[in-house]
Amino acid sequence: MYIKKLTATISFDAAKCIGCRNCTRICFQDVWRWNEVEKHAESKYVSDCIMCYQCELACPNHCMEIIPPAEQFYDALVRFNTDERYEKFYRKEV
Repeated sequence: MYIKKLTATISFDAAKCIGCRNCTRICFQDVWRWNEVEKHAESKYVSDCIMCYQCELACPNHCMEIIPPAEQFYDALVRFNTDERYEKFYRKEV
């Protein structure tokens, strides 16, 4: 078994940023940094994002969106459909 490193995509609208810095304070992975020149937050270390969505939830203006990689959902669906433990609870007889 191998573990894939999944990296989120971060969509950020700097025009909507009001400078509250909630994202920089709440991110314990240090993904967000404050750009002093442009006066808004920036995602600097996207590969460190663990997709906890705390920055997205803390943003009062909804400036950012954390988009998980599609492979994450596909892999979960494949595991769900092939794992015998779920068969008696979720699969219906046709």
